[in-house]
Amino acid sequence: MKVPLAVAAIISASHATQLLSDPITTTGAFGVAVQEFKYDDFIHRILDFPGDTSFYQDYAQQTYQLQYLTNKFRSARLEKELKAESNENFFTCDTRIASDPEAVFDFLPMYVGNISPKNTDLKFTGRCFDFNLRYENRTETSFDLVVNVSNKQTLLCKDYLFFGNTELRHIDYYFEGGDHRITFNLTPDRVVDFDFNGLQVF
Repeated sequence: MKVPLAVAAIISASHATQLLSDPITTTGAFGVAVQEFKYDDFIHRILDFPGDTSFYQDYAQQTYQLQYLTNKFRSARLEKELKAESNENFFTCDTRIASDPEAVFDFLPMYVGNISPKNTDLKFTGRCFDFNLRYENRTETSFDLVVNVSNKQTLLCKDYLFFGNTELRHIDYYFEGGDHRITFNLTPDRVVDFDFNGLQVF
């Protein structure tokens, strides 16, 4: 469900903010339609999850995901070849692992908590930012997750958050500080699952 610009204007007026650019519409890694509105004091993302067909039965989503991953791997390989040509040092088996023996598991996402109607607030520190998440109910089939991002560690760092449960999955990235509002528009089955399991945050 796309949000008309009139609705975006109402949201903007209710927050006394100004829409800085036209909305950007993309498709997320798991087939989620993402609309992003950038205001002068916060960013609003609206997520529309695909119909009742699960990711494992939706061949269009699977095709998109395979193409997305193929492009990522190709660009990583090209970057590696360019580094090899510039004679930059690569990590070897002896130099790639830090002195901490658990560092080899750093690529795994770290569970930070659960957001639900019963557990409406979550605070944690990521690699780049301090996060404060707050649940806000909108309608019977949608809710907002207000993500306050602060205390950026370095100029170019960014954090990724993975939101998911048994019915939905979404990866969100954070490069800019401030408030980010994410609207989750759900199907009735996903609402039941969210009410029962909440939303896991990694």
